[in-house]
Amino acid sequence: TAVTPHSARFVHARRLALNIAGNADIDAATEGAAARAVLRSADLVIVDSGVIADEHRDCILAKRLAVLVQPGEPLQDQQLTDDGVSTITLTADRIALEGDVPIPIPWWELGYLTSERGRSVVDALNRSDENRPGASGLLSLQSADSIALCETWLSEHWHFADQWDHFWAPAIESTVSAPAITATQNISDPPPHKVAITANLWKVCAKPFRYVRGQALFDGPTYEAMQLSFRTLLASGAFASTLPGYDASALAITHENAGAFSVFLSRSFHDTIARVLAPDATGDVNVTLHHHAVGSKNGSIHNDLNPGFFPTSSAVDGITASDPKFVNYRNGHPGTSCIVDGVAPDATGVVGRIRAAALIYFLANDNAKNEPGGETALYRAASDQLNRPSVLVPPRNNTFVGFECTPFSFHSFLSNPYRARNCVVMWLHRPHETVASRFGEVNIVNW
Repeated sequence: TAVTPHSARFVHARRLALNIAGNADIDAATEGAAARAVLRSADLVIVDSGVIADEHRDCILAKRLAVLVQPGEPLQDQQLTDDGVSTITLTADRIALEGDVPIPIPWWELGYLTSERGRSVVDALNRSDENRPGASGLLSLQSADSIALCETWLSEHWHFADQWDHFWAPAIESTVSAPAITATQNISDPPPHKVAITANLWKVCAKPFRYVRGQALFDGPTYEAMQLSFRTLLASGAFASTLPGYDASALAITHENAGAFSVFLSRSFHDTIARVLAPDATGDVNVTLHHHAVGSKNGSIHNDLNPGFFPTSSAVDGITASDPKFVNYRNGHPGTSCIVDGVAPDATGVVGRIRAAALIYFLANDNAKNEPGGETALYRAASDQLNRPSVLVPPRNNTFVGFECTPFSFHSFLSNPYRARNCVVMWLHRPHETVASRFGEVNIVNW
């Protein structure tokens, strides 16, 4: 038995198909008060197929939620669909399987039937049930022989420790670390820093991956100051086209030149975004102004799970901003101001991080023109067609889209044939070892 830092209870309205109950089970039909008490006290509620009993809705919907669904199976509760709950899909391509380790659902589910061990058990079950009237193999699992075989197989072959490492730990970690999910949630609590964030609601969505959108992020004066500064810097020639494979010009925002954009380098703003997207963020940020001239080329579908390098001694209020004067963000080499007489210092003052979350904030766009183009497109997979995204986020001024950087956070810039596209891009970061442990070293996308 794998020992984990979590404990779990199973609340159900009827006995399982196999008529086997665990010591931690609660039958809501006969123990209604106990079921509600457990649900109220839970840190995380995992809902099977998105079906919530009416008497439990008030106990559940304000909590951190995840939904277990089989591949291709829709959520059965329309409110959960509309609210954009975090969905854990049980499918083999979602999990790094090794050898004969089953995906974390019982062997009688379709996802495990492809393995040799699974087929042998299915064959045995079919034989044990074939003489029962109306039996149909796996659909009939109530016979004594079937239950005995099930219990034997579970005791001999059920690798819960491997399940935990491959699926439950990362799934629960990512869900527990997220805030409670509701239809719209006010996550703009007034921070201690004088950050003019409005009290508008931010919407958390789950498909094609978990992301957050919000409108009117900053108050009028704050937005106007940033818009004016953006346009002034752009007109002055401060932007440079130095992003490989990305048809845009950019300007890094640092503690030295932040000006109207200093909000993005404040501790309070960092923590507000981190609380929603990456609670383990380290305070290392890369903030860059991006300008896509009219007719910029499409980007490529990517996930932003990339490394970034920072100096270890330039933090202000716990926030270290990427600054090309000190450290090259992409390779960790000394910055331009660090080289003296052609000699670069050693790298002891550099720390490598991995992107934890991305925030794209739109400003200084000509929204009077309602033509399409310049959207941020979100995708289900890297193999999706570029022109067929799951979600399009238009570049409307003072709005934003944000998401955690994972192996599945696929997105791209779409060409803008009618108008320029301007934005601020902010990346939060987390320790390299945390990402390697959670997603696997192989899934970190090096430059």
